[in-house]
Amino acid sequence: MAALRARRGPTALLFLLAVLAVAAGSAAPLYAEAAADRVRRQLYAEATGPERAISAIGPMPVAPGADPVGALRTELAGIVAGHGLTALTTTQVEGVTVSHGDPARFALTARDEVCAHLVVAGRCPGAAGEALVSAVAAPTLAVRAGSSLRVRLRTVPRVVSLTVVGLYRPTDPAEAYWAGWTGFTADGRREATPVFVAPETIRAVGAEFVGARVDLVALDPLRVRGDPAALEAAVAAAREAAPSGVTVSSALPVLR
Repeated sequence: MAALRARRGPTALLFLLAVLAVAAGSAAPLYAEAAADRVRRQLYAEATGPERAISAIGPMPVAPGADPVGALRTELAGIVAGHGLTALTTTQVEGVTVSHGDPARFALTARDEVCAHLVVAGRCPGAAGEALVSAVAAPTLAVRAGSSLRVRLRTVPRVVSLTVVGLYRPTDPAEAYWAGWTGFTADGRREATPVFVAPETIRAVGAEFVGARVDLVALDPLRVRGDPAALEAAVAAAREAAPSGVTVSSALPVLR
């Protein structure tokens, strides 16, 4: 019996070591994936605004009562669902001012949650016909809060009158929310300055075509999920789903 007890000790120890080895082997892939996930999140955290987004940009026709940009957002957001990206839509109609001095170019622009990313003197537009003008461009447009701004828009046969309810500056033009937008310091003579409006204004002007943009943005690196292969497949699927004339691009750091 003593001999049997003596052999039982080493046998039990060997069994325990074998169990630990199997457990370690099973856990190794989990640790490797966790480490890779941390590296991906760090890449996103260090990326610039354009490097955190998949962007679909291009002109889209507008039928009465339709929302083509919203439909595109829904489709693309479904394709990248589960990857931790936030879908942000922008709808634009470009035009020129006709109310003050020389015509200045601008882009009537509705973007999701825009006022949360602006420093506003006055207030944000909340109804059709209200506009938020860049504080830098305001002298060129000869407007201030309370001014009327008459504009002529592409594919709109009539002059549209807007009420300026505030002036804005972007809180941080380089933040991921903007996904690489430029033009905030434009003077209106060289490039179209964004004039922000509520979506109701875009619908009310009745443009035949709008400039559409859907940004799928990694706003929070901690929410990013999925391996690069799956994300690359999602980008390819987004390109397939995009309508004619809309280009899908990506500079996501994990796909380089």
